[in-house]
This record gives sequence, structure tokens and C-alpha cells, in this order.
Amino acid sequence: MDGNKVNNRKKTFEIVRKNRNKIYWTKEEDELLLKLLEKESLKNKEINWKDIALHFKKNNKQCYYRSRQINPKYNKGLWTKEEDIQLLKLVKVILLKM
Repeated sequence: MDGNKVNNRKKTFEIVRKNRNKIYWTKEEDELLLKLLEKESLKNKEINWKDIALHFKKNNKQCYYRSRQINPKYNKGLWTKEEDIQLLKLVKVILLKM
């Protein structure tokens, strides 16, 4: 077998392996997840991810990570100047305690 065929097989195997465990969510599942999160957050301070996962063919960790991706409450943008200042102050406090 020449080198190109071996390299192509390796690349194909790597792509298949990486995508093998990928979890796909439908639009309906995303909508249900957001509704369940809203309902759960009204009942409790902490969200019970095991209860949430019972509504899906997914585990609690998958539900948690998906919620972080689709929940509009989470700001995924750049930090503001005020947040930068607050972070630096907290780091300074922690370093002084060491």
C-alpha cells in the first residue's frame, strides 16, 4: 500500500472516531430543555440535572453542557472593562492571602 492510501485511511479513521460520540440535539429538544430549565429554576435554586435528563435520551452531563450552549442568559461575548477590573481585584485578594 502506498503512503497516500495509508494517510487517507488514517484521516478517515480520525474523522469517524471524533464524530462517533457527537451528540446531536433537535430544535424541539432545545426548546424543551429551555422550558424545563425555566420551570426547574422557579422551583429550586439548584437545577437537578438528573431530573432534566429523564426527558431526553441523554445523560445529565449532556443536558448541562447543551444548556450552556443555547441558554441566552449566558453572555458569550468579550468581558467588559468593569468585569476585567473586578477580576483583577479578586485575583489580587487571593494572591495576598497566599
